Amino acid sequence: MKKVLSIICSLFIVFSSFTGNVGFAMDPPKKSANCEVEENNDVHIFCSADDGNAMPTCVSIASVLENAGDEKINIHIVSFQDNKMGEQNIKNIEALKNIRDFDFDFVYFDKTRLDEFETSGWNKSIMVKLYCAELFPNLDRIIWIDDDLIVLKSLKNLYNLDMGDKYLAAIEMYQKSRNSDRRWVNAGIGLYNLKEMRKDNVQKSLLDSAKEYAVGRSKITHARGGVEEYALTYGMPKDKVFVLPVEYALLIGFYSTTNVPCKMSDIVAMHFGNPNNKPWTNLNVFCAKKWYEYALKTNFFDKSAKDVGFKIDLLQKLDSKSTKNVEDGIYTISSKLDSNKCLDINHSSKEDKANLQLWQKNETDAQKFKIQYQAEGYYTIEAVCSGKFIDVSDSSKNKGTNIQQYNNSGTDAQKWFIVPDGEGYCFFLPKCNNLFMDVRYSQTQNGTNVWCWLLNASDAQRFKLEKCEDKPSLSKPNKAQKLAGKLRPNKPGDSKKSA
Repeated sequence: MKKVLSIICSLFIVFSSFTGNVGFAMDPPKKSANCEVEENNDVHIFCSADDGNAMPTCVSIASVLENAGDEKINIHIVSFQDNKMGEQNIKNIEALKNIRDFDFDFVYFDKTRLDEFETSGWNKSIMVKLYCAELFPNLDRIIWIDDDLIVLKSLKNLYNLDMGDKYLAAIEMYQKSRNSDRRWVNAGIGLYNLKEMRKDNVQKSLLDSAKEYAVGRSKITHARGGVEEYALTYGMPKDKVFVLPVEYALLIGFYSTTNVPCKMSDIVAMHFGNPNNKPWTNLNVFCAKKWYEYALKTNFFDKSAKDVGFKIDLLQKLDSKSTKNVEDGIYTISSKLDSNKCLDINHSSKEDKANLQLWQKNETDAQKFKIQYQAEGYYTIEAVCSGKFIDVSDSSKNKGTNIQQYNNSGTDAQKWFIVPDGEGYCFFLPKCNNLFMDVRYSQTQNGTNVWCWLLNASDAQRFKLEKCEDKPSLSKPNKAQKLAGKLRPNKPGDSKKSA
């Protein structure tokens, strides 16, 4: 019996030597996923996030989870040690498990290591992708996704792509160099071959290129992107980059509905790469509606909130704005801000560039507009007092551009979509810029200016059309208008006088 017990004890000691100091009474402590060895059917994805970009990051992750197949999703979030994500936003990430189960962890990085790099106004967190081979020593490959990117298909095929000995699989944007033609790597999404990168110490060449960014970028005309994209373009040999088709990350901002270079149904990911046109700040952005579909799956948007639901509905209407929504006729156009204030041609002027403003209802021809359907959803809006057309100044695409009257030009500056909001009001947006007619600063004083602004779905952008009755109108401005015109001429573009 003693001999049997001795053998059992010996076997236990041998087994323990292979399993480490793990006892049978408890599970081993969970390791950070960046230290785990890959399992079959796992897909590993990493991104950079803190409280500042937690919202769009959650939207990106939500899109990954919504479109995943049978693969196991592992999300690794890289954050700076001095700017860790707060408890509430960690809970917001955890809540994404309502879409489907996934694993996530945080990998912390010393921000001071990036002090020597010139990021030209970009957040320094974009640099962490250059350190991926170091950050994930036990993974052979990993996918990076930007926080302004949504995924529309499973990433399993990308993750399992046969890359051979190439370091990176990514889409590229054609750029002209003064010395040679190169293709600029787009870093919004990419598959990194960590095994090959570690073997050839690619991280060093990437960081060396990143240090040259400020000088090297000046040699490239029309270059787009940040320091990390410069490093990926010039820190790797061209034959070490596997070029993905454009549908793997359609760069929104380069395309519209008329020039998308692939079938919309084939798009794997959409990258809202323009820093000034993110869908969460500008609903006019191409495919913003698609981004909101995933945003509503996160805790950052109240799924029953009327404003978000309305914006989605409005975006759907804008997609089909060729519908004729308004009968031809003469209308007054009042503001939802104040039903007693309506659109008005300053001082009933007959001159080109006379300003469009808000004014107390007075039944003059200055407040009557002939609306006529043209084609493809567009209308012209003609001021009865002058026979001139409501017009976007200089056909400008800039927010804050003034709206005026001008002689009939037939240009897109005088073609307007009129989109009902479903509550008795309408939005007006010109064909020339896809901005929205807006009451400046939501003011309602007589003489408040009307201009073009980004869609915000506020009452300042909602107007009611009321057909005029067949009765004589006051063809001349009333005394109050005359006096106001003398005291304040309300020149277009004069912020002090027209607001």
